[in-house]
Amino acid sequence: MNQVIRHEDPGLQPERTALAWTRTTVSFCVASAMLLRWARVLGVHSFWIVALLIGVILCLNLSQRRRYLRHNHGLKTGSTQANIVGVLSLTSISLFLGLCSILLVLDS
Repeated sequence: MNQVIRHEDPGLQPERTALAWTRTTVSFCVASAMLLRWARVLGVHSFWIVALLIGVILCLNLSQRRRYLRHNHGLKTGSTQANIVGVLSLTSISLFLGLCSILLVLDS
């Protein structure tokens, strides 16, 4: 198991980043719950969006510790890099899910 390396960042950057990713997963959980709540009105297609949201939530939660340790280690060694791939993929998934939800509402 990976040992957490202590860092000297007074702003607790890795912790704030981890909390931001956690807030993202919570917002996806809320969106899933809302789609499930309105599934009777929106139709069976809303379950596909919920399944995709649950998949994204699981991926984010399973990779949370790895992202935290990598960012923490980068602060300690002075070699942090932005998670461009993670941010761009989450942005594109959010846009896709938003578009699917809008089309679902307009279709019903």
